[in-house]
Amino acid sequence: MAAVATTNGETDEKSLWPEFCEKNARGAAIEFVQSYRLFINDHPSLGKVVSNQEISRKFIDFFIEYFDLEV
Repeated sequence: MAAVATTNGETDEKSLWPEFCEKNARGAAIEFVQSYRLFINDHPSLGKVVSNQEISRKFIDFFIEYFDLEV
């Protein structure tokens, strides 16, 4: 996505951040799913008692916590 020109000819850099977030979220999700599959292979009984949605929500909760600490 290219930066959007505003009426005064300046670049609206604020319009760039959603694409940045999406790109990095996709990469983090791919990496997390790969790790998750390995984890479930090592602990198959957990795959029956904990849903994918529970796992993803817990990841998001921890991600927000650690993101805020790092920033």
